[in-house]
Amino acid sequence: MNINDVNRILSDTAYTRYGGSDGEKRCALYIKGECQKLGLSAAIESFEIKRSPKDASDTSLSHNVILNIKGESEETVIASAHYDSVAASHGAYDNMSGAIILLYLAERFKKAKLKRSLRLLWCGSEERGLIGSRKYCEIHEKELRSAILNINLDMLGSAYGKFVFFSCTDEASKKYFEEYFKETRIPCKVKYDIRSSDSNSFIFNDVPAVSFARYARDLSFVHTENDTRDKVSPARLIGDARIIGSFTEFILNIDTLPSFGISEEIAMKVDEKFLRYKS
Repeated sequence: MNINDVNRILSDTAYTRYGGSDGEKRCALYIKGECQKLGLSAAIESFEIKRSPKDASDTSLSHNVILNIKGESEETVIASAHYDSVAASHGAYDNMSGAIILLYLAERFKKAKLKRSLRLLWCGSEERGLIGSRKYCEIHEKELRSAILNINLDMLGSAYGKFVFFSCTDEASKKYFEEYFKETRIPCKVKYDIRSSDSNSFIFNDVPAVSFARYARDLSFVHTENDTRDKVSPARLIGDARIIGSFTEFILNIDTLPSFGISEEIAMKVDEKFLRYKS
């Protein structure tokens, strides 16, 4: 993937992708098509959502896109990013940027020999309350037993801004990740906290998670009609993708990994977040 590819995808997806809308379905099919161009077979998993919280009978379909890259082990790393937007926005930064990096990972690892398996998950309806990732965890409950880590991507590629890594795990894991970034000399702020993103669905279902972001200096455009393609720097996004790709490769191929855990502090924060979400 190169800068021209990023520009093309941002241009092709410059429309609103609200959960359950025709635009969201159009983008799910687009992502599946991009995987097919790479010689990979992605699946679209549809689920019913309410159009209005006031009328349970008024429903539509939202969609997750799933791509598996098999490794030697059943241990699985799930890399996720939502591709939907709020109703008034093109959502280029939040979060077509993360969705594009998942396509980068698909290209990077499609022919790689991996010790662990990789599942790429493009989540629908994140903006409506993490519905896509919640539905994924519900449908794939048994498969989550082999998931060792969720790597979530949400809001990347800002031309100016801090690159931040969230360790939504435990203190020991945080120190492990800090050592990784120190040894690789990647300038990255490591935070021990959760985000309002799909990683919370995995933590709620006992899968440890981490999350990447590059926060723009001014976030006032997020969730507005101003979140357009000019808010994403293709060169910066490619740089972020390479960092995330190297981290993912490290997790997939290192001989021995620590047992990532979820601290009581992190679990409580996620539980509080989930009280706000209604099915």
